[in-house]
Amino acid sequence: LITITGNFAANLAALTTLTLTNLTKILANCTPTMAALTTFSLPALTTVGGTFSPVMASATTVTLTNLATVTGVSSQSYATLTTLSFPAIISFGSTLTITAANLVTFSFGSTLKSVGGNVTMSGMKLNQASVDGILVSLAALDGTNGTTAYSSKTVNVSGGTSSTPSATGLAAKATLVGRGCTVTNN
Repeated sequence: LITITGNFAANLAALTTLTLTNLTKILANCTPTMAALTTFSLPALTTVGGTFSPVMASATTVTLTNLATVTGVSSQSYATLTTLSFPAIISFGSTLTITAANLVTFSFGSTLKSVGGNVTMSGMKLNQASVDGILVSLAALDGTNGTTAYSSKTVNVSGGTSSTPSATGLAAKATLVGRGCTVTNN
């Protein structure tokens, strides 16, 4: 399986592992609901042409190594996941909302060029490096070097036991606020 031309909207209640090694594109929405899934691995996936909204209450491992583009809304839900990264992400076309009360570590990677909407990652356990990384990555979207300026949007990394930003994170927050963003943090 290399390409899904329609929606990937599986509702597989008992499935515990899903690995699609060769899947590179989902041309519409990716909205699977898999309550018992612990391992979700799409290592070759580069493109989601619509909404990216997986719901996985038991996921402990999520591998999206090559995901570069999500055209629509990204609203992800992981109840037990502690680490999530998007090392190859270039663009989130709309809002990015991650619901993951146990998430400690998060990163965008260095390839991020645009986020088209608000970023909400509230009620988590994000460590200081992750909070700083989110703010610095968004502040780096300044309209130069192929980036689209991140301005007049809302960033929420508050709630839960997420760390407060360091001086580096606070400087990035000031940059975002200077561009008309509202930034909320612990």
